[in-house]
Amino acid sequence: MASELEKVSDRIMFQIIKQVARNCESEGISFGRISTEVSEVINSSLKIFGVVDKIDYIDEDYVSPKYTI
Repeated sequence: MASELEKVSDRIMFQIIKQVARNCESEGISFGRISTEVSEVINSSLKIFGVVDKIDYIDEDYVSPKYTI
């Protein structure tokens, strides 16, 4: 199953990620790792942009920060 966000232009994705980072910063949430708070910010930001009909965990994961160890 793929995220609907894979179909979104890079320009729109940049705006979404910028909005998520801005919201995390204003709420004092670290965007450096995925958490419940970051998931909520991602969901609210995706709703604002309206690019995904039904937001699923795969869409959150697509926007969330990734770490390689």
